[in-house]
Amino acid sequence: LNANDITLLNNMIDNTPTNGIRINGGSNIKIYNNSMYSSNAASLYASGVTTLDYRDNIFYNSAGSGNNGVYLSSVTGLTADYNCIYVPNGANFGYLNTTGYATLSAWQTAVGQEANSINVNPSYLSIVSGAVNLHINSSSVCRNAGSAIGEVTEDYDSQARPEGAQGDIGADETRDLPVYTVDDDLVQYPAANYTTAGGIQSAITALAGTGESAVIEVYNGTYNAINIPSNVPQGLIIRKAVGQSPVISGGTNVVKFDGADLVTLDGFTVQSSTQHGIYLTNTALSNTVKNNTINGVGTSGNYAGIYLDGDCDSNTLEGNVINSDYYGIRISGGVVDNTVIRGNTISGLSYGIYMSGIAGTNYIDRNRIINMTSYGIYISGGSGTDYEYITNNMISCSNNMSLYLDSTNGSYVYYNSIYNSNSGGYCVYDYYDWNGPADYRNNVFYKTSGGTALYVYGKALTSNYNDFYIPSGGTYGNWYDPATSTWKSGTRFSDWQTNSGKDANSISVNPLFTNLGTGDFHVSANSGCNGRGTVLGGYGTDYDVEARDGVTPDIGADEAAGNVAMSGAYAVPADYADLQAAVSALTGRGVSSAVTITINSGTYTGGNIWIGQVSGASAVNTITIQGNNAVISGGQ
Repeated sequence: LNANDITLLNNMIDNTPTNGIRINGGSNIKIYNNSMYSSNAASLYASGVTTLDYRDNIFYNSAGSGNNGVYLSSVTGLTADYNCIYVPNGANFGYLNTTGYATLSAWQTAVGQEANSINVNPSYLSIVSGAVNLHINSSSVCRNAGSAIGEVTEDYDSQARPEGAQGDIGADETRDLPVYTVDDDLVQYPAANYTTAGGIQSAITALAGTGESAVIEVYNGTYNAINIPSNVPQGLIIRKAVGQSPVISGGTNVVKFDGADLVTLDGFTVQSSTQHGIYLTNTALSNTVKNNTINGVGTSGNYAGIYLDGDCDSNTLEGNVINSDYYGIRISGGVVDNTVIRGNTISGLSYGIYMSGIAGTNYIDRNRIINMTSYGIYISGGSGTDYEYITNNMISCSNNMSLYLDSTNGSYVYYNSIYNSNSGGYCVYDYYDWNGPADYRNNVFYKTSGGTALYVYGKALTSNYNDFYIPSGGTYGNWYDPATSTWKSGTRFSDWQTNSGKDANSISVNPLFTNLGTGDFHVSANSGCNGRGTVLGGYGTDYDVEARDGVTPDIGADEAAGNVAMSGAYAVPADYADLQAAVSALTGRGVSSAVTITINSGTYTGGNIWIGQVSGASAVNTITIQGNNAVISGGQ
């Protein structure tokens, strides 16, 4: 557009080749209650506009770094608020004149607007290519989060708005769904609609083919296995009632999504199958499996807590706890695109997340995958194009590889804390795709008992701002550079940096994880990883969804509190467990004044402790390490 006095409202805009809405000039432009889904450029682009007012819109941009939720250049008279800006894959929240902003708070400060805007997944009904539906789920956070603009009295479907006091953000003013209740013994809810162990299935069967989206709310009890067929209404929600702990048990697969689309399963204990706990098959699309506990499944072989067949796209697996059988989450065969695996806890299995023979773009974020006996995450690409975004995870494995990538077209690995304790194992083993990038930034690679921290074969490598910690000796990095057809490696950190030409800003310090044994890879303010990362657009929160520092974020999955330079007096073991921990803090945090570290009475194993460059150190800001009846032994 290049015009004056234009109002754009209640539009649903998806998969445009460049920008969702682009305005080049003009004045008095109003943009209200639009819903956008784009994978390019910017959802909203405005340049040279006088008096621009955009409110109550959803700007969902799934593109990566270099793209934007909102792009503004030479705009005056701006009003902007109550928008949902969602950029899950590295795009900036906003770009103003010459600067991009990677967090919503930074964008709010830059424009002096957007005080009530939010950064959440709007929960569109479907973003599957060819079947996009930008209506929102009835449980969307965008519900009743708008500003109820007076001149917008209807939504995209000509339904009256606002329904609530504030109205919904976006083009769709959604409505509350009818609720059907299930209680197998009528103790918790005597007026339940369905009252047997087969009650959940009975409710599903009754709704199948009706087109009536609804909520099935389940009270305490143990219920039979369920099958969710392809003709159930889109938007169906099957959830536990508030304060209840229902169990679904038995069957070949406890819960089967048999071609069902846009169904949510929320809050159950799933147990005692002969095969998978939860099984998605027959092109089941855009479903959400969240907040379930899955255990005791796969009694007849090597099965998975959650299993997806090929061509089951755009499913979200979130907040589940999986302690069952061989695989935590398994996806096999075909094009599996836009899968989100987020916030799950998977422990004590052979494979945490296993994806084989796939093609598509998938996102693995904020998972805790601990004490795996074969592989933490195993991804083997298939025919076609596949890109994997692996971010903010805590991963530990006692064998083979903590993170294994084979024949992927692109691997983007940011802000992970990765531990491997096998003598011949690897923190990362990224193997073979001549054309694909391998991008590793802001990760902790903690490798004990020899082996290799980072192995990359046949890919263009970006590696920087990482922490390589190998206390018992081993190989820091081993990279086959396709541009020169040569191996580049190093068994000392400095040798790896020199030979590879990578990791110039990386460090080699003890990250001081809270508890290696339990896989708790949070860090304290004393960690040397604090403040040593680099800002990556679109990754403004950590494993705990806490904001990262907008200038000097921490390396690893956890952004610690209290990330400040050292100053004054410290002691071992009162402040730091040993000399290595103290040195790690020095090189990680730097100093702002003179620092003295006293090593108090005791015997400490020195190992090979290297004191590298310390930021802020000078003739005035001196560093003194002194002993007080301390013995340090070992090393070379």
